Amino acid sequence: MIQNWKKIEELFHQAASLPLEERGAFLAGASDDDPATRREVEQLLAAEGTGQNLPGPFLPADLGAGKMIGRFEIAGICGAGAGGPVYLARDPNSQRLVAIKVFPQALTPEQRRRQLKEVLAMSVMRHPNIVAVEETGRSGDREFLVMQYIEGSTLGELITPGGLALDQALALATMIVEALDAAHKGGFLHRDLKPSNVMVTREGAVKLLDFGLAKALTPGPLNATLSTATGLIVGTPCYLSPEQARGEPVDARTDMFSFGVVLYEMLTGERPFDRGSLAGTLSAILRDVPVPVRKLRAGTPRMALRIVERCLQKNRDDRFGSAAELLKAICSCREKLARRRNPLIAVLLRPRMRAAVAALLAAVGIAAHRQIQIHNVRTVVQPRIAQFLSAHQYNAADELVRSIENITPRDRAVVDFARDYRVVTSVITTPPGAEVAIKDYTLPGAAWRTIGRAPLEKITVPLGYLRWRVGAPGHRTREFAETAVLQPTIRFGLYPNAGEPADMETIPEGPTRQPFSVRVPAFLLDRLEVTNRQYQDFVNAGGYARREYWREPLLLDERIVPWEQALARFQDQTGRPGPAGWTLGQFPEGRADFPVTGVSWYEAAAYGQYAGKRLPTYPEWLRAAQTEWLYVDTILWSNFSGKGLAPAGSYRGMDRFGTYDLVGNCKEWLWNASGPGNRLTMGGAWDEAYYAARMRDAAPEWDRRENLGFRCARSKEAPPAQFLEPVRNRIVRDYGREKPVGDAEFRTLRAGYDYTCGPLQTRVEDNDESNPYWRREKVTFEAAYEGPRVAAYLFLPRGGKEPYQTVVYFPSGIGYLETSSERMEMWFVEPLIRSGRAVLYPILWGMYDRKPGKRPPTEPRRLREVLDVRRSVDYVETRADLDPGKLAYFGFSAGATAGPVVLAVEPRFKVAELAVVGLDQAQLRPVDDPFQFAPRVRIPVLLVNGRYDLSWSPEVSVQPLLNILGSANSDKKLVLLEAGHAMIGIPAGIREMLGWLDRYLGPVPMARTKP
Repeated sequence: MIQNWKKIEELFHQAASLPLEERGAFLAGASDDDPATRREVEQLLAAEGTGQNLPGPFLPADLGAGKMIGRFEIAGICGAGAGGPVYLARDPNSQRLVAIKVFPQALTPEQRRRQLKEVLAMSVMRHPNIVAVEETGRSGDREFLVMQYIEGSTLGELITPGGLALDQALALATMIVEALDAAHKGGFLHRDLKPSNVMVTREGAVKLLDFGLAKALTPGPLNATLSTATGLIVGTPCYLSPEQARGEPVDARTDMFSFGVVLYEMLTGERPFDRGSLAGTLSAILRDVPVPVRKLRAGTPRMALRIVERCLQKNRDDRFGSAAELLKAICSCREKLARRRNPLIAVLLRPRMRAAVAALLAAVGIAAHRQIQIHNVRTVVQPRIAQFLSAHQYNAADELVRSIENITPRDRAVVDFARDYRVVTSVITTPPGAEVAIKDYTLPGAAWRTIGRAPLEKITVPLGYLRWRVGAPGHRTREFAETAVLQPTIRFGLYPNAGEPADMETIPEGPTRQPFSVRVPAFLLDRLEVTNRQYQDFVNAGGYARREYWREPLLLDERIVPWEQALARFQDQTGRPGPAGWTLGQFPEGRADFPVTGVSWYEAAAYGQYAGKRLPTYPEWLRAAQTEWLYVDTILWSNFSGKGLAPAGSYRGMDRFGTYDLVGNCKEWLWNASGPGNRLTMGGAWDEAYYAARMRDAAPEWDRRENLGFRCARSKEAPPAQFLEPVRNRIVRDYGREKPVGDAEFRTLRAGYDYTCGPLQTRVEDNDESNPYWRREKVTFEAAYEGPRVAAYLFLPRGGKEPYQTVVYFPSGIGYLETSSERMEMWFVEPLIRSGRAVLYPILWGMYDRKPGKRPPTEPRRLREVLDVRRSVDYVETRADLDPGKLAYFGFSAGATAGPVVLAVEPRFKVAELAVVGLDQAQLRPVDDPFQFAPRVRIPVLLVNGRYDLSWSPEVSVQPLLNILGSANSDKKLVLLEAGHAMIGIPAGIREMLGWLDRYLGPVPMARTKP
């Protein structure tokens, strides 16, 4: 441990913030009496400057291994850079590993500004090749950033002296540029691209790190420029662009140059401009032409050379203009190289053979071209499809699948995608004939994909939450956010160009969702929060002096306050009428488009009168803010950053009907009272946790906090009288105080799930050998109640070893809505089988094609489901090729919710995994209540949930379940993934689930892979 770490850290960060040519003089003056400290700092700066890993920890004494920062326990150090040390830490709640960047305490204002910029840059970018920011925090006087921990190596560690293999270099380059493209489309440059900022996972995927020098692009063309401080050089010397070296404005082409340096190094193992000194390196970047790649690596394809040469042009106009253009060139290069490697094509392209095979070419050309296409599909397209799926970008994946369906229609990736990631729906628009287009919600900068003109009957669209654009001649084009999951028909409404205010959206007539359902007439709602600019018009128009705008009684402690006295409370910082944070009756400079905040409920209501509008009622807000509970992408794209307000709509968090920021940014005043002297404030604010989006909140009518703003509504008719009534807080269950029933009462509850274990009378109904990973048997057996036989599908892995470990699978609630077991969900089932385990998938009562007939059963559905699971275990015990001593339960969503009941009454399971689970806030019958059964569960249980799941909040629903489970503390675990309720296709989740089974049932041979 370095003893004088504080001095080293302080000098390191101060020197790192200086122009490179000034660092030496600074260190000479700052540490001339301490040469050892100076050498340590110079070593850190040199390593940071060359892109290598920093040499050795300089950990603060109070942040060593075993110490705590916030709730995280530090395990060691991952690395360090100009932004601060990065620690490996463990979250004790979920036991997951994270990377924590601790911001230095001794920072200049410029350094702190840069670091806050990094947080902003990383938190808004969601891409499979960009490291995910999970949260920010503060411990004492230290601020820190919690990031996804990446297991793997830096690109700098992987590059060998002779460079990487060509295929590996181009594959990594593709993923790096895809990450840059996403960052640029999201509005950020990287400006410090280098091998040490590129992590390569064990699976070979790229994760781009450290947006500490990220720079925001101005709206408009991607190559719009922004200047840095005059003469200030940012970035790492060996990878700087010429414009960075000169301290000039930068744009997207700056990252193209740095990428060219990285690609050069990947191909050759050498840095093209490294001259061993700062002055020499900067001079080479500005003037020298690098040694040709082929001199260092003979045989490099000319296509790859052209990419490197174009990236490294001194004049930025001669480089690729965008990451998208560069990505297209790399993909084309890889495709052409794959084509050349095909033996048949190699023969046909030999000059001496051309004349001899001219006739043959026509005959075999089609077949050869098809082989090239198939090779490209499997080596280039399918890996990209998997990347999009892991990021829940289903439309992008769907576009690629559609591009290969005619090439490899029976390919397993195509068949599985159609089964798992497409849904059938119809689209109806008013008026009919509107053009409908879609794109992924999380890719707002992507191009629209037109899917046709409405009405569209029973079309297949991608799973997931999508942005929809609907337009018709003579009508205003509108955008919506919607998913087709569980919706047989989606309806969109347009209105004439001159029919409605341009700054408002129509919220169509329809029902609200929880906490209560009520039908709401159509109304208009401001697209954005009321801004400072708009509120300034109200102030300038004498809004605070015209009594006709102030129609509501001004009440304080249930007494009316005279209007003149009330106005004294509605003053800015200088005593002028206006919001609390203004001065001299004016909003702060540069914040015209920010939401107006610091206004009381009375001021918001007065503005509504001035604008010919009103504050929305609670039912109207519920109707408009129907945040999609399956994917909650709106939450991830809304401002819950903890950093401050943002310009209205800038976070691109679009709501279902085309409004923005109904959740996040600032809380919004609603019309309704909530107890004496209080009014509802909904949607959560930038300084609150994401789950505040759905929490009912209230504030005193006179409150003028900086996170309180509003938007307005308008309707043809006054809202129904009941919409204006006070709204009382709901009574919810407090699991910290509630106690489960005693042992005697529980024995009675458990006895309700007992049954007579009669003969199964099993029949094999079907065998399917078509899948390369498994054999599938459909069997039926007698139920444990009077009624139809239970159907079950048994998946047996190919290449495994008998007797198989077996998982009994209880699916999600989608099974209640599907009508055929041909559409069984397989998101979690396939990884289980491919891990070498058998999976028994019973068709439970009420699911798929086991729906009740005209005479519904007298037993509750939950009872029949649990009995079906128990009979499935009976069936497992009859099979010699299944191991009943190594039996696991897997429940997803509805199946996870039933898990505590199943596991408490069925003793033959040895381990369980519950994906998307929590304790319900509603009061349930004790016989159905998981809270009563969870304490009696004794086997190891893994809980896997989405961090942003608004149905099962980690704090309110999931952690209480983990706490009350009767399993030993060492045998229960919670894993939170960066997802909402629909946390499918996330590799980290699959890794945790398979690891849990390996731990308690033992590892098994992997199933045979695709031929």
